[in-house]
Amino acid sequence: MNFIRKFVAYMQLRQAIKKADNAHLQDHDRYFVIAGGHSEKGRPLLIVLDRRNFKLLKKHKYILRGAKVKDLIRESFYFTPCMTGYGGVDEKGRKVKLQQYYAWYNAEIKKYKQERILKEN
Repeated sequence: MNFIRKFVAYMQLRQAIKKADNAHLQDHDRYFVIAGGHSEKGRPLLIVLDRRNFKLLKKHKYILRGAKVKDLIRESFYFTPCMTGYGGVDEKGRKVKLQQYYAWYNAEIKKYKQERILKEN
């Protein structure tokens, strides 16, 4: 991944983390930053959601019914602490999640380019 793409990806993740942290400060619920597909222009998107919205997405079958909050924690790129203040991402976990995010971002870019090439042919 080149420097500019990596910087854009980092800024997008940083904005989503700020959004999750601000929402957590308002109502003290746990928020998660997860992958959300890609936009019309091919830019990978992030979704910030809490447990209530996670259950709604499961109910409407956007997320598999067997998915649990443990899976959400494992697959998310960032999550805020619980209502009690424990269980947030530590520094070591943040580095791992950041590398996970970069790998996902790069894969989404490649996938979009391949879809666009197939669509043109």
